[in-house]
Parts: sequence; structure tokens; C-alpha cells
Amino acid sequence: MAQESYRLRGDGSNQEIVSRLQNEIAKLESQLKRLQVEEAPHRFSLMKTYKTMIASRQELLTQMNG
Repeated sequence: MAQESYRLRGDGSNQEIVSRLQNEIAKLESQLKRLQVEEAPHRFSLMKTYKTMIASRQELLTQMNG
């Protein structure tokens, strides 16, 4: 999975970063739903990874929204 890089520095507004995080969460949730119905190699490991990635981005969103 190609991952877009982003930085939590002053080079992007909070709104841009929040928007990117929300988009990433939506993509990850979509991939997670797909994995739940497909038979894919390493499926359960990938599902765990996606859940962890979603949780970390949601935590960042919580911090950004204060």
C-alpha cells in the first residue's frame, strides 16, 4: 500500500492536516472492510495493522481538534 507522507509541522494548516487524516482514515476503513470479506494472504495480520493505523490517526485528529 502506497502511503502519502505528511508532516505535522508549520507547512500546512491544521485544517489541511485534519482533512488529510480524515481521508486516510476513510481509505483505511474501506480497505479493512474489503479484507473482512476477501480471502487474502496475511488477512488477519493486515486487519490488525489497519486497525492500529486507524486508531493512531484518530488519536492525532483528537489532538488536533483539542
